[in-house]
Amino acid sequence: MDGHPAAPMHRLDTTVNIKAKGLLLNLLRTSPDHRWPVRILIEVGLLFGISENSIRVTLSRLRSDELIEQDVRGHYRLNWDDDPVRDWINNWSKGEGRTVDWDHKWLGVTPRKNLPIKSVRRLDKACYRLGFRTFCDGLWVRPNNLELTIPEINGLLEAMTGNIDLVISLSDEVYAAGEPQDLSSLWNRQQLEKVYQDGVEQLSAWTKYLDAADEPVRLRDSFILGGEAIRRLALDPLLPAGMIDIGLRAAYTIKAKEFVTKYNKVWQAQFGSDTIDNIISGS
Repeated sequence: MDGHPAAPMHRLDTTVNIKAKGLLLNLLRTSPDHRWPVRILIEVGLLFGISENSIRVTLSRLRSDELIEQDVRGHYRLNWDDDPVRDWINNWSKGEGRTVDWDHKWLGVTPRKNLPIKSVRRLDKACYRLGFRTFCDGLWVRPNNLELTIPEINGLLEAMTGNIDLVISLSDEVYAAGEPQDLSSLWNRQQLEKVYQDGVEQLSAWTKYLDAADEPVRLRDSFILGGEAIRRLALDPLLPAGMIDIGLRAAYTIKAKEFVTKYNKVWQAQFGSDTIDNIISGS
């Protein structure tokens, strides 16, 4: 026995096979205004079992694809200008500030004309990321409670899909076969609330474990666990009170922010806060 607490039973999968490209883009994406020295990118890669050669080859390919840029000192950063999609994801830490009181109206999204199947799939994925769900072929709906104007929602969908010919409607009710539809059934309330409850328990348990863990484990697992919490909250449908327990969602957001803030400091202490801002998130 080494005196360390056992890993939590309800853990996230930290044995996932992380690829060099995904790791580098995630690292650079979370600090879009900061440049990373190649030596630190290599050190981080080694934490995840990725060789120095793989990191260097992947950096070269990302440069060739014009996804990243390099300065004369060997520092790298994303080669992206303003990105509304990234901004929306990075707003996860605003929590309930991303919503307004629900007016009990429904937003609907539909293409103005028939789309090729690949375009429909892109639109379906984009709508899902903004909390819409498919009501029927060609119509996605969600409660009108986002802190976004309709032009802003339209702009996000255009950025995600490349489709600039969308119709966004606002309705009190949606009817099918002459009958009003219960649109709230499109979301699984029980499943969402379980995500919030489990997320709080997982992050609490893992904080105790990681505080006593070896430094490489603390760095690696906090990155994976914090990133997973951020993805869940960034893609949450942000349903209004009455359709979801917003108190559970708020508690999960608070716990995730605490976790990310705590372990960002660990990462900064290890790799240098003068070159890296927030590692786990860009908040």
